[in-house]
Amino acid sequence: MSTNSTLKVIAVLQAKKGKVNALRQVLTALIEPSRREPGCIQYLLLNSPDRSSDFVFFEEWQSRQDLDEHMVSAHFKKAVNALDGLIAAAPEIRRYKTIDPC
Repeated sequence: MSTNSTLKVIAVLQAKKGKVNALRQVLTALIEPSRREPGCIQYLLLNSPDRSSDFVFFEEWQSRQDLDEHMVSAHFKKAVNALDGLIAAAPEIRRYKTIDPC
């Protein structure tokens, strides 16, 4: 499948004051099981060198269905439940498709 037809996701999370390490643990636990999921092309967790409380997931999925299945997986649900008390605001999740210049 062409990377132009894949679904890209950017999810931004900000840790509450004093909760950076706890949030980092929850988020890093998502990486390996998510990468093993069918349809996962890329699953990266980024952390700002300037603001340690800022985390960003960059994901790429073969299809919307693959992403939907990821979001109901046991490891994803566990992480979502663990976010309570760790994040300053609701995660900002955006989905994108690549623009083909032709």
